[in-house]
Amino acid sequence: MKILTIVLLAANLLVVRAGVLGDIADALHKDIYKVVKTSVFTAQEVIGLPLKLDDIKFFYFNKHNRGQERVLKPLEPKELAHTDGKIFFLIHGWFHTKKNNPWYGGLTDGLLSMYPDATIVQVDWEKGSTQEYSFAAFSTQSVGKMIAELIKRLVEDYKVPISKFTCIGHSLGGQMCGWTGKYVKKLMKKELPRIIALDPAGPLFWLRPDAKRLNKNDAEVVEVIHTDGGTLGMFDPCGTIDFYPNGGSNQPGCLRVYPEQMLKNIELMYCSHGRACEILIEAIRTVGSFPARKCNNMEDMKDKNCHGTEMVLGDLETKEEGIYTFETNSESPFSTGLLF
Repeated sequence: MKILTIVLLAANLLVVRAGVLGDIADALHKDIYKVVKTSVFTAQEVIGLPLKLDDIKFFYFNKHNRGQERVLKPLEPKELAHTDGKIFFLIHGWFHTKKNNPWYGGLTDGLLSMYPDATIVQVDWEKGSTQEYSFAAFSTQSVGKMIAELIKRLVEDYKVPISKFTCIGHSLGGQMCGWTGKYVKKLMKKELPRIIALDPAGPLFWLRPDAKRLNKNDAEVVEVIHTDGGTLGMFDPCGTIDFYPNGGSNQPGCLRVYPEQMLKNIELMYCSHGRACEILIEAIRTVGSFPARKCNNMEDMKDKNCHGTEMVLGDLETKEEGIYTFETNSESPFSTGLLF
């Protein structure tokens, strides 16, 4: 009886969280109740139609075509075979496409400035991301698998070292990076070097086991930036290193929003959720801009009682582990001061 009560409370919590999200009430409130009801009581999930390779578009940028996208053919990715530097896959989240994505451009520019020999691959899964949330969430697995198959092709057929790859995803894109890492292990018996998950999606993933959501075992390094934890994003640690700007939720400058407000302005809903992207872009552009303190545990992080080792967000080579927190300004520039 006690276990059933806990399960019901968890299910109700998801419904309440979804209901608070106003404009996505139709896409989340109904769907989450349906998904939670089936997954909690029958261990099943909503099943949609997996996306096919033709449904996914890949565009790449490097120092030779920095301002002009080029189409990448996933079955013949020879253009990436000659990359001297790192290869970054960028994956957007729900509601977004490549065209209306607010962070692809800034992060692409920042990464090419940091790594001039790199190639940036922007993934466009519009056919899945514009569906109702539950079906978009279902698509994360099929898209992650297709990206892993592309990496496998590059490694095995074109002799690209696995050490070159990094997956960066926002929201559902963060969960896709997790699936990519899982399938790289399954298909190749290798490990993806690094995942950077920007406020990885929480709804429909909170109650999932690690095998079906982003977790610290999906890559050698799984770096997570939590900015809307407990609402649109995951709050619990799910990486090898987890950053919690301003406590990981309700970012400064972002209003606490209510359903009637979201119906009028969807951007309000994404303010805290999207802040992870803005912070990473600024961290890459300005080295040392976000010094963070290590916390012994989540309780210390919540209590702002973190006095451990200091490191900076934006070090894409770090293999440090643990929970880190820092404070930001309420608007750009978000950095409160340089470490160096």
